Amino acid sequence: MEKGTTTDEIVMSDPSPTTPSPPLEEKKTPLETITPVSANSSQTALDTVAEEQPAGGEPTTLVVAFAPNDPENPHNWSSTKKLLIIIATTLASTNSGFGSALCSNLSPLLSKVFDFPSPGPQTILPTSVYLIGFVFGPLICAPLSETYGRRPVLVTGFSIFVLATLGCALSNSWALFLVMRLIAGTAGAPPISVGGGVVSDLFGDKIMRGRMMMIWSA
Repeated sequence: MEKGTTTDEIVMSDPSPTTPSPPLEEKKTPLETITPVSANSSQTALDTVAEEQPAGGEPTTLVVAFAPNDPENPHNWSSTKKLLIIIATTLASTNSGFGSALCSNLSPLLSKVFDFPSPGPQTILPTSVYLIGFVFGPLICAPLSETYGRRPVLVTGFSIFVLATLGCALSNSWALFLVMRLIAGTAGAPPISVGGGVVSDLFGDKIMRGRMMMIWSA
């Protein structure tokens, strides 16, 4: 080989490099299980997550569980308390159902008071507008019961139902009477749409829960 000449060197690369690849970033799922916190505690699980979650982060779905033997857990309530809740829920649901047909036998009297022909198409309006409220009521109260709890929705709905029924008795016009019937039907829907959830929350055993649901629905 002559002096001054250069030779080409072929460098073979290692097909399996020894340098470790950077670890993949662990993807956090939006579903997190929260450590059970007693309902009697001053700091709840929701407060703990709100402090730890960074601002502007992805919304987290909270799964809140009761602490063991928590007296606030409906499964740990006494049988007497559960029975009273089932009776109250059943009576409220029955009351809402009866309310739809209260005016069906009063058509002759209503026609004299509000001056409309009877029999006629207007005689079925009190029942019809009440049932229209039954259609829209669950669309309002069901999401609210999952956000604010079942008790506030049931108490508020029953209070509005009583006031609307009183408004029907004090109405001085046919249009006002029908409006009060519509409000009464909307406010009377929570016991029927939310009552099943109230009963099912009381029992952890599936067999007992099914039996109580059968009693409530009957």
